[in-house]
Amino acid sequence: MKKLTTLLLMLTLMSVASWADETITVSANSTDISEGLDLKVVAKLFAEAENLEQFEMKLNNPDSAFCNLDLNGDGQVDYLRVIETGEGNKRLIVLQAILAKDIYQDVASIYVEKDEAEQVSVQVIGDEYVYGANYIIEPIYIRRPLIYDWFWGTTWYAWTSPWYWGYYPSWWYAHNCWAHDWYWHHCYAFHHHHHWCSFRPGHHVHHGWYELHSGVTRRDYAVAHPHRSFSQRNSGMRNARDIRSTSSVRTRQAVAANSAPRSAASRTFGSQNTVASRSQSVARKDQATAQRASTATAQRTSATTQRTSAATAQRTSAPQRTSAASTQRTTSTRSSSTYTPQRMPSSSRSSVGTYSGGSRSTGGGYSGGGRSSGGSYSGGGRSSGGSGGARR
Repeated sequence: MKKLTTLLLMLTLMSVASWADETITVSANSTDISEGLDLKVVAKLFAEAENLEQFEMKLNNPDSAFCNLDLNGDGQVDYLRVIETGEGNKRLIVLQAILAKDIYQDVASIYVEKDEAEQVSVQVIGDEYVYGANYIIEPIYIRRPLIYDWFWGTTWYAWTSPWYWGYYPSWWYAHNCWAHDWYWHHCYAFHHHHHWCSFRPGHHVHHGWYELHSGVTRRDYAVAHPHRSFSQRNSGMRNARDIRSTSSVRTRQAVAANSAPRSAASRTFGSQNTVASRSQSVARKDQATAQRASTATAQRTSATTQRTSAATAQRTSAPQRTSAASTQRTTSTRSSSTYTPQRMPSSSRSSVGTYSGGSRSTGGGYSGGGRSSGGSYSGGGRSSGGSGGARR
């Protein structure tokens, strides 16, 4: 009963949050680097993936636009590779931005641990350089994430992304950052349609994180550019949560009016698509979907009309078949009552010629008791071609 009450309370809170999201959306006053990747979206994409390879694809897919991070300030969205390590019931997944040749930077990490009671805890920790100190969120999943089966399945192995600077998957291409307001509107819309996950702020990182993190961390960019850290960018603020608390509230209409993405840039990897071509692709997909829906509707209407016409024709022809069957039965009855078989005389049968007496004739005349094939016959003998007496 206590669990049911807790679940109902959580659903009520999420319903209130979703109602609020219908009318307003929050947009930060600044465009800090930490605003380029919503870690709550990361937590939900993580739970939807079946394995870490799929998670990396969901995270970086340009058409999904869930990553808008630009650490090195070149105007292009950074590709995030996924690195994993683990031991026992502990798993650590690190998201690292690929910024230059052999230059990587930790952006965030996901720590997953299963206790003796089979209960799984998850923490999403923002890297201090990007999000500030102690920026931790703890997702609470109403349904069990698919990726748990990967972590503790018989086929598990530590995943390491194969991609690096200048070498990316075919589905990815370098693209411009989206406008800040548009990106956050996009993230809020994503949260609105995914209520199966709520969040609470974390206060302390699990001890297992420290045990695993040192073996996979890469902070090359932070070492080269210490002046770009969160504390240097945002004086007086502890972490990205403080930025959220000073955010302004804007209506969705205002966001929509200022949601145009930035212009396309020239650098491209893996594909020639840009922001403009992506918009055209979306338009083509919408048009194709509309055409398929129209065709399917026309086909269903045609099939329904044909079935209706066929059923009507069958009902119309049924009385005709009944009438024809009655007429056939009547005719058959009449024929049976008036038919009188004609029989030949019992003593004779003829095929072609004439028949007389008790003998058979095939082609000529017959007289007496003998058989004739082509001529005449007289007496008791057999003849094949002329007249004659008895056979010698």
